[in-house]
Order: sequence, then structure tokens, then C-alpha cells
Amino acid sequence: MKIGLLIEAQQDLDWDMWRNVAKSADELGFDSLWRSDHLVALYGQMPGAASDALLSLAIAAEVTDRIELGTMVASVTFRHPSALAR
Repeated sequence: MKIGLLIEAQQDLDWDMWRNVAKSADELGFDSLWRSDHLVALYGQMPGAASDALLSLAIAAEVTDRIELGTMVASVTFRHPSALAR
């Protein structure tokens, strides 16, 4: 059985906190770490700026060694297809 972790990071998760989450998930033995790709709040008003899902994968890759990284979705409604292809 593989166990992954999904983080809804659009709710004001800053980059230092995201690095800690990614590093901890890797060290704790999770098989994968997933990000949502939302730029609006899931509930209530957005408490701060939304963090970009694609950039967050690059940041997570910088601080992890073995965990698989991905997004739950990658929306073509607000991303150019060439950015998604990269």
C-alpha cells in the first residue's frame, strides 16, 4: 500500500512552511505529496496570497530526496498549455 499526502496550500501556506511540509513528508516515509492548483479560497475569504502549485513542486523537489510530487489538477483555464507541458 502506498500513502500520499494532499495539501490545500492556497489557504495562505507560505514558502518556508511549504518547504517544511515537503521535507517532513519525505522524511516520514510518505510515498507522494500532492498539491491542489487553486488560486481562490475553498471556503471563506482568502487570508493571504495563493501559492502557485507548479512553483511549489519545484520548491518541494529542492528539499526532498525520494517522494513523488504532483498536482491533483493542473487547470488549463488559467495556465498556458506550454507552461503545463514543461
